[in-house]
Amino acid sequence: GAYLTRPPSRNYCIQNPDRFEFRRLSYNDTVNHLSELVDIIKAKSGAKILFIISPVPPRATFFNEPILKSSFYQKSILRGAVDKIVADHVDVDYFPSLEIYNYIGPNAYSSDYKQIQPAYITSFVKNILARYVSH
Repeated sequence: GAYLTRPPSRNYCIQNPDRFEFRRLSYNDTVNHLSELVDIIKAKSGAKILFIISPVPPRATFFNEPILKSSFYQKSILRGAVDKIVADHVDVDYFPSLEIYNYIGPNAYSSDYKQIQPAYITSFVKNILARYVSH
């Protein structure tokens, strides 16, 4: 019943073949999990919640398809689900990191597309702070 953010090592999976399964979450699954997460955070702290979606594509996919196709699917499902959560919950917002970096294009990324250039990160953080943190 627990989800991991990255797969366990290949050797560990071989040694424990029945312990893990890969699930590609649907839109409804994602909305349900995010809604539960928001409810837990709000019940424990009452904090405002800000979602951002990493624009960096994953390094691998479990599907027999190109990484860009898999990444776009995953980000689209997550983006749609976050939009639903924002609409349904007070004090939950979304900062368009995915859209900003996709609009900027390849210049925002390192040559291997695994990281955002430091100058863009600095600008991004300044924008978030200006919008969400009172001085």
